[in-house]
Amino acid sequence: MSDGGTIRDGVADFARYVSLWFAFGLATNGLDVAFDAALVGEPFGWSLQASSLVAVGAAFVVHTWYPDVRSGTVWRFGAATFLAFVTLGTVTGTMDARTNGSLYYVLKSLLVWVAAVSVGVVVAWTDD
Repeated sequence: MSDGGTIRDGVADFARYVSLWFAFGLATNGLDVAFDAALVGEPFGWSLQASSLVAVGAAFVVHTWYPDVRSGTVWRFGAATFLAFVTLGTVTGTMDARTNGSLYYVLKSLLVWVAAVSVGVVVAWTDD
C-alpha cells in the first residue's frame, strides 16, 4: 500500500471516529442534564465533561469493537435520542433548572434519559 493510501485511510478512520463521537454526544446530552442536577453549584462544567467522556468512550467502543456499524445508524440513534430527551424533558419538566440538589430531580432526569435512549434504539435499529 502506498503512503498516500495509508494517509487517506488514516484520515477516513479518524473522520469516522469523530463522526461517532459527535453522534454519541447528541445521545449523551440528557446525561449531562442528569449530572447537572446531581452536581449543583459546581462552577467548572464537570457535568458536560463527564457526559462528553461517556460519548468518547461509546464512540471508541463502537469504532473498535464494531467497525461494520454504519455511521448513519449511529447518527439516527443520536438524533432520535436527543429529540426524544428534549421532548420528554419539556413535557415532564426535566429541562427546568433546579438548584436544590434533590435526589428526586437526579432520578427523574436519569429515567427520562433512559426512556430517550430507548426511543433512540428503537428508531435506529428496528428493521421493518
